[in-house]
Amino acid sequence: MNEPPVTKMDVIRSIETERVWWRAVVDLAEQGGPITGDEPIDGEWTVRDVIEHVNGWRRWTVARLEAAANGAPPVPPWPARLTDTTEEEVDEINAWFLQQGRAKPLSEVVAEAFSLLDRMQHAVEAIPDDRLLTPGVFAETDPQIADYPIGPALVGFSMMHVHIDHAAAIQEWLSERIGQHAELPPAPSDFGFED
Repeated sequence: MNEPPVTKMDVIRSIETERVWWRAVVDLAEQGGPITGDEPIDGEWTVRDVIEHVNGWRRWTVARLEAAANGAPPVPPWPARLTDTTEEEVDEINAWFLQQGRAKPLSEVVAEAFSLLDRMQHAVEAIPDDRLLTPGVFAETDPQIADYPIGPALVGFSMMHVHIDHAAAIQEWLSERIGQHAELPPAPSDFGFED
């Protein structure tokens, strides 16, 4: 049986589901008392580090979606000397994101997480359905996703990055923090586009 085609509303629902998931994370974390952002959560990363890392890559997702909405090539949210073509280069970008985020208060990092989801949704809403959902439409301005429909691909990659690479550590930290299993809402759809 074939899956029904992805619609713009499916992409928007995925973003809304992710917003609900992050709201639950914040609400559960606050149940355990004040948060500084310096609490270890995933190896050497702190709560602030994980959220800033996600924000950094979401800035790139938003830049790509906003560029698609405006008909312009996207500009990465990291210094021009860095590229994201190899794992080593991605590690350099991740280190740059963390360096930028460590100077910010946790409240600013969390607020940006929600703001980026809002911007992502606004950009998706601004792209006409046929351009959002057709593979290859943005091959000229965004060659990295030349073979994919920009909406489901970028939103799917963005959401699954969190839920494949970071959600388990976040849930474990929350469970320890509140002294019981932290029940989080389901993850959003990845539309078959995994990190």
